[in-house]
Amino acid sequence: MAFDWMHATLPEHLHARHVAAREAMHRDEIRARAALLRRLGYPADYAVHRCLGNLDWGFELRGEPPVDREAVHALVEAVYSR
Repeated sequence: MAFDWMHATLPEHLHARHVAAREAMHRDEIRARAALLRRLGYPADYAVHRCLGNLDWGFELRGEPPVDREAVHALVEAVYSR
């Protein structure tokens, strides 16, 4: 039995806005996780490893993550350079 709500479609103008918001949310999460690891005394390379691992785990079944690996390195570096 099919249910209409299981296959929701967004209008194209909303879809583009949600893609940008989704990427921003993931970037904020990476910054927050890196800041926590920095406060806990972990080195930057460990923070990169953990952030990449979490991103890989989160998108293991859903395809490509919205933030690429180079961006994760840059985000963690920015947090650790403060």
